[in-house]
Amino acid sequence: MRISPDNENEIWVGGNRFLTSKDGGKTYRQIETTIVHLMPKPKKLFSLDQHALWIDPANTNHLILGNDHGLYFTYDRGDNWLHMNNLPIGEFYAVSVDMATPYNIYGGNQDNAAVKGSSDFEIADGIDDPWEYVFLDTWGGGDGFITLADPTDTDKVYFFSGHSVSLKDMKTGRSKHITPRPNPGDPPLRFNWMTPMIISPHDPRTLYYGANKLFKSTNKGTSWTCISPDLSTNPGPERRGNIPYGACTTISESPIKPGLIYIGTDDGNIQVTQNDGQSWKKINTGPSGKWATRVTASKYEEASVYACLTGYREDDFEKYLYVSTDYGKTWKSIAGNLPSEPVNVIKEDPQNKTVLYVGTDLGAYTSIDRGKSWISLCNNLPTTPVYDLVVHPRDNELVIGTHGRSIFALDVKPIQRYNAKR
Repeated sequence: MRISPDNENEIWVGGNRFLTSKDGGKTYRQIETTIVHLMPKPKKLFSLDQHALWIDPANTNHLILGNDHGLYFTYDRGDNWLHMNNLPIGEFYAVSVDMATPYNIYGGNQDNAAVKGSSDFEIADGIDDPWEYVFLDTWGGGDGFITLADPTDTDKVYFFSGHSVSLKDMKTGRSKHITPRPNPGDPPLRFNWMTPMIISPHDPRTLYYGANKLFKSTNKGTSWTCISPDLSTNPGPERRGNIPYGACTTISESPIKPGLIYIGTDDGNIQVTQNDGQSWKKINTGPSGKWATRVTASKYEEASVYACLTGYREDDFEKYLYVSTDYGKTWKSIAGNLPSEPVNVIKEDPQNKTVLYVGTDLGAYTSIDRGKSWISLCNNLPTTPVYDLVVHPRDNELVIGTHGRSIFALDVKPIQRYNAKR
């Protein structure tokens, strides 16, 4: 809420809508042109959460507004607004890549749906932005999450809006919902804020989707089978809050052994099945009850798996990063010399088994000795949360999705070669 410096009865209130009052709050008017943004593909207007407002004390007709789509200027007290659309400030939850040449990057971001763009695009004046929306929901925005190209057809893309997953044909623009549902008579499912789904590394038609139970499809989501019991601690309603709680946050199938699957939940459980869901075993590690941000099965050793956790719900910002070499029976911390900040993701290098990468709430790091020590990759990277990362297996570029500074890519061949010489 802001009050105009030259008029004590003029109030500006930001939220999901943007309101102003000229009579000290007795009546309000919604500023329609302020809170809408014209999307180029397709052309559509939509509202965004308003977070910040500055009124120029020397010229109160000049206001600067910050919302979930960026920065807006007005010089006529809100009648007309200019979107300063030259700032890389997307809030990405997840990123992925395809095998096109040049490869494309896919990502879901807060209140701006899911997008797709070429990895070789360089911003320049007079050139249209080639990034396009994979989806916009019915009001034009909405949070986008995991976004995956179909390995058998890159014109087909899986995307999430909330816990709902759809498969879209980018050529025709048509989408079909493929979200699994509980069996009739079963309790309602619980879903994390970012519901996880993976494509099996062994069969591109096979999908795994995590609610509080794990679902499997062998036909690209046309039908699903539940292959687990409740994998969470099944917390009571008092612990669930306004963001769902007691559900899967991460899924990983071993690239070596089909049906060797690990899951993690937002209430501290890590579980494994070695027979595609016929039986499950709890293999928790680290402090009890921490949110499992990522579990990653090794592509080099069948029994090895990595896990990272966050204690942000308890204002615990310590680093929690582990490895197991026996299917999760025992764990060892590999947090080492990482700074004390929540770890959001860990991945192996696709070419060099001794190289690891992690993304934290403050940046990105690599290890060239399988976690014994860590090196910062934050040279010219802004201090920003790295929520997801992927290394392109052909082009050897590390792509990171940040929650606030959009997407960055780094050539990691020097890291791979340096370690190979040691």
